Amino acid sequence: MYRIHSLITLALVVLVAPSHLMAAKAYNYEDGASFVYEDFLEWFKESQSAEPQFVDGDVIEAKDRHLTDPFVPPGLQMADMYGEPLTIKDAGDLSPPQHFKDATEKFMGQPTIDANGAIENYKAGTPFDRSTFIEGDRASGFKAMWNYNFRYHGYGLYLHKNDWIWTERGGSHDNHEIMKNPETAKYYGGGGKFSRVLHLRYQRMNCMNLTMADHPSTGYAMAHKWCDDVEWREFSDFWHPFDIAGTAFIVMRYRDIYKADDAWAYIPSLRRVRRISAEVKSDSLLGTEDTLEDFYGFNGRVLEWEWEYVGRTKILAIARSRYAWPYFGGPNGITAIDDWALREVDVVMGKPNWTGHPYSIKIVVFDADNNIPWYSESYDRAGKLWKVWRIPSTWTEDPWYNDGLKAEETNPFIGAKQPTPEGMRVNSFQGIDVFNLQNGRSTLIPSREGSGYPMMTVNHAKRVLDINRLTQGR
Repeated sequence: MYRIHSLITLALVVLVAPSHLMAAKAYNYEDGASFVYEDFLEWFKESQSAEPQFVDGDVIEAKDRHLTDPFVPPGLQMADMYGEPLTIKDAGDLSPPQHFKDATEKFMGQPTIDANGAIENYKAGTPFDRSTFIEGDRASGFKAMWNYNFRYHGYGLYLHKNDWIWTERGGSHDNHEIMKNPETAKYYGGGGKFSRVLHLRYQRMNCMNLTMADHPSTGYAMAHKWCDDVEWREFSDFWHPFDIAGTAFIVMRYRDIYKADDAWAYIPSLRRVRRISAEVKSDSLLGTEDTLEDFYGFNGRVLEWEWEYVGRTKILAIARSRYAWPYFGGPNGITAIDDWALREVDVVMGKPNWTGHPYSIKIVVFDADNNIPWYSESYDRAGKLWKVWRIPSTWTEDPWYNDGLKAEETNPFIGAKQPTPEGMRVNSFQGIDVFNLQNGRSTLIPSREGSGYPMMTVNHAKRVLDINRLTQGR
């Protein structure tokens, strides 16, 4: 399995490598208790000057982690990154489709930001040229985050089933109910205690920045009053276990970037829909380590934060998974077993601009080619590292991508199978895993069935994303 000649080559390279390539500090779980943002910056500066001492196809074991530590954010190192060997695999070209590139080129140079960081004169595509970004610069931080906000992901993501698994360090999950089904159990190896499992459906509908089909003729937007003034809508529905079944959320983001989101929740115990405040969106979601604002690594409003461009570097990410659904292992059952690609990324640091926020700092790390997020982390109000997010991805153009969309995994709202069309060219959300480095608990959120980026119409979306949907059939 292991390529002996490659490891010998690596050993020889390391012996003659410049000393600065060997200086990267190794971080372990215990380091989280004292880790602060300045420690992240120290790793970041070292990572910028590091050169990879591995090649495509190498398998890196824990004893050789000094080869990959310069390209692994410390938060991931602390979260059992090396509980399983790392397979290095180049992800190839992950750039968005040509119609999105055309829109980017057509409008490049037109968008600007005002003194508040608000984007102006935006039409479609990636708004800002990242080659102009300056390290430590506020304006560059806002521009980078608008690039991230307007990343290409088709009409939006559909997830037929997400597992939300609460895990604790140590112990075993061998006797947990999820292990009784061999088709489920095969994904969850290693140790760690599973204390609770939730299941969720999810649908997002993008109403603007649509460069496909005939949308350029309608201003790159969905031409329907239901989408007027809306950037996107998203629906989340927890349907297991029984004590939360039926709990659902709809969040609406507006094109007016100064207008606060509208969000509603259906609470089965109350049998009513209630509006959610901005503060609730940053609270723990149903007791997990995630929040509504943390979806995708960061799903908040850009103008609710102050941003700074940290810079660009390279990190290892699961950017083109070899699997349809994630596999886990390691001593605590939270180590990802997959291919890891070296990707150039933009790194941005944000501070919330309202004092009641539970985070003091949020770091967002996303791909230079397509602005898809791979990693994020947050610090508590005392400035200590609190949570880290790992965001694995598949690639819609791999020939097996739609194989997981079985007939029985039909989108229940649309009423039909919705495969992702060929040529969509999206790094497809495979899941998101949240590690709390202060209490040792994690929430694994892998996609399990029927995920994709289907073609959508307003009629399809209204079956899911209308407020009236929250109470239907409940």
